[in-house]
Amino acid sequence: MDLAAANQPWAITSTGVDYITATASEPRHVAVLVAIGRSLCDAASKRGDEQEPWSWQGYQGRTSPQASYGLRQDGMIIRLSGTTAQEKWHELVPLAAKVSRLDLQVTVRRDAYEGSLAQDGRRTAILHQAGEGRPPRITLILGHPRGDTLYIGSRSSDRFGRVYDKHESSPTDHPPGTWRYEVESKREVARLLARTILGSRDRERAIQSYVHNWFNMRGVPPVWDSETLYQERAPTRPTTTETRLAWLRSSVAPLIRRMEAKIGREAVLEALGLDTPRRPSGMQWIDHPDKGD
Repeated sequence: MDLAAANQPWAITSTGVDYITATASEPRHVAVLVAIGRSLCDAASKRGDEQEPWSWQGYQGRTSPQASYGLRQDGMIIRLSGTTAQEKWHELVPLAAKVSRLDLQVTVRRDAYEGSLAQDGRRTAILHQAGEGRPPRITLILGHPRGDTLYIGSRSSDRFGRVYDKHESSPTDHPPGTWRYEVESKREVARLLARTILGSRDRERAIQSYVHNWFNMRGVPPVWDSETLYQERAPTRPTTTETRLAWLRSSVAPLIRRMEAKIGREAVLEALGLDTPRRPSGMQWIDHPDKGD
């Protein structure tokens, strides 16, 4: 083996969001997200990609290679993948009631690399797990036709990682020696992570830091150096307030919206004891302009 090539540093070739699923129920947000989904599907058709009817769990809409969206009585859903997810995810998150899945990726490349980061990662993960109480599941898939892939964790869990040969999975788009580290987050973990990354001053570096720390904590040190911009925190038990707010959002809010449509907002607020108090005579209130969501 060429020693110069073996000592060559790895280069990060891309960083970003590779997949996102978001839902919305607020009518204004639904309208905007449907318009985004429709525009993406129409753009795909103009490029010559197929566009087809799509349905899932009661949602009805359309799908194209990197975008799907649908409507049902209580709101809408939109799913984006690949470059479309990277380009549009930041428009979805502020409007979404939920982000149920978010995949973050860092892709690296080194010329003349003939090894397997998946196999290397399995070896270090096994050594790291020695003595741990309940380590995550490790699965290694070898060889043809899509190259080596290392899976860490369970696909049904809130966090699931994979390291795979990106050249073998997409040979026309990525040259030999290209590998991808990817973390798939779901449910509340995905929602909190999406908002945290969205609010970061340097989103790209924050994603690199999160992905690096996630794998490193599980005994698979990534091949690039990363500053600790985002430290994964252990999941915490929801507080009583958080539990009550979650119940209000999931159970009470839909009923309130239905009642508002039938009898009007003022009647609903009065029934809840939240109606606006009368202004004392001679007193002026200053109404602040709505700053939006």
